[in-house]
Amino acid sequence: MNKSDFIEFIKSFRKAHKYCDKLTEVRLPIYESDLFDSYCKLIDKLIKSHFNEEGVDTFYWFVYENHDIVSDFDDDLNTLHKGRLGMFDERGNPILMNTIEDLWEYLKDCTNDVQ
Repeated sequence: MNKSDFIEFIKSFRKAHKYCDKLTEVRLPIYESDLFDSYCKLIDKLIKSHFNEEGVDTFYWFVYENHDIVSDFDDDLNTLHKGRLGMFDERGNPILMNTIEDLWEYLKDCTNDVQ
């Protein structure tokens, strides 16, 4: 996956979650549906096909734990809020992980060898 494809993927990923949140606001239980379950399985397959285990873990950590993919970014993926958690390398040095650009810079080195 190249950077522009990754950015488009994140925009679509964010948009889907934004729609799910809106459906939940009007009391449609989308997050408990088979549709959402299928969507999650597709995302998981896509992420795992492009990134190694470290990359997969980092992706999910970034979008679900470090950030709220809907409220922490605008539609153009500009960062509205810094990440909640810190990320550190094996020596304890901080790794910048506040923007989608930061995420890409990290993930581009976490690709699967098999394509």
